[in-house]
Amino acid sequence: NSNQMVITVDKGKKVRINEIGFFGNESVDGLRLKKQMKGTKEMSKATLKADNEESPYGQKKKYSFSQYTKDWGFLSLTKTKRLLDPWFRFKLFSGAKFDAKKYDEDKEKVLDYYNSLGYRDAQIVGDTQYTTPKGNLNIDLKVEEGRQYYFGNIAWKGNSKFSDSLLNVILGINKGDVYNISILNKRLGKEASQDGGGDISGYYMDDGYLFFRAEPVETAVYNDTIDYEIRITEGPQARIKNVTIAGNEKTKDYVIRRELRTVPGELFSRTDLIRSQRELANLQF
Repeated sequence: NSNQMVITVDKGKKVRINEIGFFGNESVDGLRLKKQMKGTKEMSKATLKADNEESPYGQKKKYSFSQYTKDWGFLSLTKTKRLLDPWFRFKLFSGAKFDAKKYDEDKEKVLDYYNSLGYRDAQIVGDTQYTTPKGNLNIDLKVEEGRQYYFGNIAWKGNSKFSDSLLNVILGINKGDVYNISILNKRLGKEASQDGGGDISGYYMDDGYLFFRAEPVETAVYNDTIDYEIRITEGPQARIKNVTIAGNEKTKDYVIRRELRTVPGELFSRTDLIRSQRELANLQF
C-alpha cells in the first residue's frame, strides 16, 4: 500500500557573480555602494577584454583614463581600482555566490547607506540579473537618489531637569548637519551604548530617571531642511529597593555583593548597573 518516489536532481553549473552595476547614482560612487553589500560580492578577474554587455537600464558609465588623470586618480587607491575594474579585480576570500536572501538584505543596506548621507528619499526602483556569454551572472540596480537633506532647528519640549543648551551639547547635532536619523536615535539613547553613557538617555537614567523617554517628531520640512521637536517624558526618579541574588551555588552572596554598584536606597543608575554586570563577569567564576 505504498509507492516509491525517486527524485533526480540536476544541480547545473554553479553561477558566480561577474559584476554589480549601479545606474542613476549621480552623487555616490558605485564602488562605495558595492562595499555596503557584504553578502553579495563580485568574482575576481584578470582579462585583456573588458565586458561590453549592455544593461536593460542603458549603457554602463565608464571611467576613462583622461578623467582619471584629471582627477589625479593616481593619488587615490579607490579611483585606481575604479579605472582597473573592467580588466582586473582581486577579491580575497570572495566566493561570489549569489544568495537571494543575502541579496535582499544587501539592497536594504544600500538604502541605509544613502539615508546615512542624508538621502532619505533614496529608493531602488529596479534590479535585474542576467547571464553573460561565459555563464556568470551580472546584477544591475537602478536607484533614485532624491535630494540630500539637512538638519534644521531642533527644539526641546518637556525637559525640566536639564536645560536646552546642555541637551544640545550632549546631542551634538547642529543646524546644517547632514540628515541622519540613525545618528539622531543613537544620540537620544534609543540604542544603548556599550558603556551606558554618552547619550541623552544615559544622562537621565544615571540620575534615577528610569522611565525617561524621548521621541523625535518632525515639525517642518522645507526645501532640503528638516526641523525637529524632541518631546521628553522625564517621569519620577526611581530608587533601588531590593537587590536579590539567585543561582549562585558555589559563590557566597557577600562575594557578589561587594562587587555591586547597585546599593539599596540609592537612585537608579544605568551606568552603575552595567558596571556591576561587567565586574561580576570579571570575577571569572
